[in-house]
Amino acid sequence: MATKGTILVGTIGQGVMMSSDDGESWSRASVRVGMHSDAIVKTLLPDPRRPATVYAGTDLGLYQTDDGGGTWRLCDTPMKSVGNITPVLSHRRAWPGSSPAWHS
Repeated sequence: MATKGTILVGTIGQGVMMSSDDGESWSRASVRVGMHSDAIVKTLLPDPRRPATVYAGTDLGLYQTDDGGGTWRLCDTPMKSVGNITPVLSHRRAWPGSSPAWHS
């Protein structure tokens, strides 16, 4: 994440929800900024070398943000036509039993 205290949560049908204040308030980070409005986010993965870059595996393909969740773009990958991306990932700070989430 770009700033400490930012939380991104993948949802079923709401895209990515974002909090920049450790969960005090939330907004839909993905809608109208690149991700389809009813996205089913199966996983989130931060890039360990680029803190503001996060990947989202969704029902329609792999999305990427380079600004900590501000804007998203569908990656041009061979997996784009496959859909339903559910990679096996380990999260640096994830909560047991939770939906895909990332907290800086």
